[in-house]
Amino acid sequence: MNDMTSDFSTDTQQTSYSRSQKVTATKPEQTEGKPERPLVKTPKAKGWHRLLIVILSLLVTGLSVAVPAFSDFANSVQSQHLYTGLMFSRGQLPYTDIFATGGFLYYALIALSYHMKSTAWLLIVEFLAFYISGIYLYRIVAYFTNKAQFASGASVIFYLANLSLGFGGMYPIQFAMPFVLIALWFLVKYFAEKTTDEAFILYGFTGALAILFDARTLIFWIVSFLAIIIYNIGQKHFMRGFYQVLCLVFGSILVIYFTGYFVFNLQMTSDYLADTLTYYLTNLPLMRDNIYLSIAFQIALFLCSGLLVGFVMYFKHIRSQATDKLVKTVIFATALIYALYAIFSQSFSTYLLLYLLPFALSLVALGINDDHDLSLTRTSHRRVRPVGLQTKFLTFFVTASFFLPVAAFAYGIGAPLVSYVANLSVNAERSTLADYISKENSTSGTIYVWDSSAKIYIQSKSQSASKFVLPVNDTANSSNYSDLQDQLIQDSASYIIVNNAQSLPSSVKDNLKNNYETVSVDNVSHFTVYQKK
Repeated sequence: MNDMTSDFSTDTQQTSYSRSQKVTATKPEQTEGKPERPLVKTPKAKGWHRLLIVILSLLVTGLSVAVPAFSDFANSVQSQHLYTGLMFSRGQLPYTDIFATGGFLYYALIALSYHMKSTAWLLIVEFLAFYISGIYLYRIVAYFTNKAQFASGASVIFYLANLSLGFGGMYPIQFAMPFVLIALWFLVKYFAEKTTDEAFILYGFTGALAILFDARTLIFWIVSFLAIIIYNIGQKHFMRGFYQVLCLVFGSILVIYFTGYFVFNLQMTSDYLADTLTYYLTNLPLMRDNIYLSIAFQIALFLCSGLLVGFVMYFKHIRSQATDKLVKTVIFATALIYALYAIFSQSFSTYLLLYLLPFALSLVALGINDDHDLSLTRTSHRRVRPVGLQTKFLTFFVTASFFLPVAAFAYGIGAPLVSYVANLSVNAERSTLADYISKENSTSGTIYVWDSSAKIYIQSKSQSASKFVLPVNDTANSSNYSDLQDQLIQDSASYIIVNNAQSLPSSVKDNLKNNYETVSVDNVSHFTVYQKK
């Protein structure tokens, strides 16, 4: 028994799939060798459901580190992204002058906000990204479950996860997420034979945009493209498959040619590919945290997040359901790869779970829907009121993991708050040092800040003496860490500021001892300032 809400039509559709003709609804028919698939019309968030998405999008956006008042909440990754965008606006190039892993369009947006005199302009883009992501996640879950209330429940969890695990926003994946979900929705319709071949133009268009915001979304595109190839081979759609590839390439070119024009003219093509693609394909660890502790942390966070429920229930679901198997397999495989990526990242960053969030959450929705439908068969066939389904979804999500998602989300929000309070004096000293550098350092002089925050760079508007702005980011591999030390030993920095809580490699210590002298700065005790002799 399937509980349908008023947002959907229960009409069954048979699709006529061609390159030039849109799908039209016909009367139900049973196709030989193929299970009958009851398809619904395009599920759209309406009324309260859309209002909820708007409210939650505003809430998550309002707590962004792009808001100047919240800038001290930024962690090393967020502050480095902001600094890279700032330097981009001042003529320094990401990838060439600064090692950067975000996409070109991502830094271009940040640079544009600095040109407009405030990063607060980014809030408009962030709101649109969260809103569109919520709308398409709603459609995907609503299609799989045929329940608007379940879709709203999934949306609530999606935004809570972005608020906690991605606290402060400004991660490239959050800007890329709308394009990922639009493409996932396209795949859902494509494998249900509810779209045309020409729609692959949109698929290629959104794929290129997502990669130009965050290259790590390439994992999803590879998995989904392989699934499309397998599907076309199985259906013997060889010529149609070739035509789809042409449409996909055309859609991609619309974006890549425009962006590539700037990338090529700025002479950063090789560095861009090396930092965003080669780096991720050849180097799994992201930070220099303890590998064993970080693996344990990421596994614990994954277990507590409640997303594991979707993986566990997927196998039972896929055995009992005959429809949409291929797209569900794409969702499962993509979520699994991103989960492994987070676990072996050698990082304590919680935002890494955002990559698998929409995929794992879709699997959770499938499992909860199966459990709900099964529970109806065990009752006297009384319909559960639709108004209670959202609560049922949220309750099941929390209780299935023994209330651990509450702890995980509390940690995601609490950890930055505790860090902010614990570092009030340190952040005050960072502002003091930024003022000092602004006054004492020449406009052409470079500095290096051995710290976990780029705040001193940003407030002093100083250029880093190394491509690796912060020693804690992107230096997990020996090559990058060695390059960082070599660049500092070249004595190009007028000032080197060291957070006393951070350990220095012996080569940098020796260089500071031989070629720099300490400088006393009033009201600064957590940092040591070295000036070139």
